[in-house]
Amino acid sequence: MPMYNLLFRTNGVLEPTNVQLQVNGTSASSLQVQARTMGTPPGPWTGVSNAAFTSQNGQSTPNNPADGDTLTLPAQVLTVTNITGKGTFTQNGDGSNGPGYYTDRGPEEEEGDWCAAAG
Repeated sequence: MPMYNLLFRTNGVLEPTNVQLQVNGTSASSLQVQARTMGTPPGPWTGVSNAAFTSQNGQSTPNNPADGDTLTLPAQVLTVTNITGKGTFTQNGDGSNGPGYYTDRGPEEEEGDWCAAAG
């Protein structure tokens, strides 16, 4: 079950939020996304509805994503609002953050203001 920290771009800069995502599934149709607030102690895991995963090569899964896969999130995940666009998975991250789904990568470039990056 890959875990990601949700970051949101404000004034052109990706800033961390207090939301952590867990993305799992053995196929796009079995996708389960859960979210919790980070802290001491962290909040309970809560299901995120209306998320979607697309495999670029037809072989990858939410449990084992590959470059080019996409993740779509709903407009609000816990305390983070105004989420738009698809995040495109990149194993190399963006230079500052680790592997994850970035809205400024891939064909959807500049479409959204968030990323979900491995801590």
